[in-house]
Amino acid sequence: MKRWMMLFLLALAMLMLCAGAEAEEQAAGYTRYVLLEDGTAMITGYDGLAETLEIPAAVDGHPVSAIGKGAFYGCSSLTSVTIPQGVESIGDYAFESCAALMKVSIPESVASVGENPFVGCAALRYIVVPAQHPALAVVQGVLYARAEQRLICYPAAYVTESFTVPEGTAVIDSLAFYHTKALKEILLPDSVTAIGASAFEGCSALEKVVLPTGLRAVAPRTFAWCSSLKEIVLPETVADVGAEAFLFCRNLTRVTLPDDVQSIGEDAFTWCPKVQIAVQPGTVAAQWASSQGLKVTGK
Repeated sequence: MKRWMMLFLLALAMLMLCAGAEAEEQAAGYTRYVLLEDGTAMITGYDGLAETLEIPAAVDGHPVSAIGKGAFYGCSSLTSVTIPQGVESIGDYAFESCAALMKVSIPESVASVGENPFVGCAALRYIVVPAQHPALAVVQGVLYARAEQRLICYPAAYVTESFTVPEGTAVIDSLAFYHTKALKEILLPDSVTAIGASAFEGCSALEKVVLPTGLRAVAPRTFAWCSSLKEIVLPETVADVGAEAFLFCRNLTRVTLPDDVQSIGEDAFTWCPKVQIAVQPGTVAAQWASSQGLKVTGK
């Protein structure tokens, strides 16, 4: 029995070593990558200082099929990036905090895009995709996934004060409007059923939000640091308000909560010194607000 156990453990260790070898990071010039099972490469990092970058279509003879999660994180010199034909997926936060990045071109081959690949790209104004792209669309400068009817990224430097999300959009991705500075008003159609965490975090000029009537939850940090937001009405369909949902909304004066809200997360209204919670007396929301020492007013 001991012999069989030793052989089993040895075989398991060899399998783990082989798996680790397949995923070993390699370098081709300034580009780091790993090989995938199909022999294609996924970009995992970039160490160059280029301002205008055309990501290579192949590295060391391996076609590039993916841009990995956080692959270009913090590449502060980049101002323009062209992703090559052949790339099929762009990972979560792939270009996060590329502070000078102004323009990104995405080819027809890209079939999937993770959570806002351009979060923290404060200078981003232009996302370019072909008009007949089968999976993605740019409408009024904003990036969407067609099949999921998902708003992926509102460019942080896009200069407009009011924006209406198109009817038919179903999901606002996490971090989709993260730290957008010019936007003062956003109107969401009733087709939107879900809004991801931190979707509007840091939108410091945002004063007015009209939420969809069928929304079920306010995700964590959805409106954190929206320092100009003064009032908001949560639809009666909202059952859950996530942790830190309105953290540091220091000018927020009135939040209308639904009568049947079931849960309100920790620090949902922390550092909102002016806020009053508008609720029906005797409801779960009223009891919660009182227990937190918040000012309560009738609807």
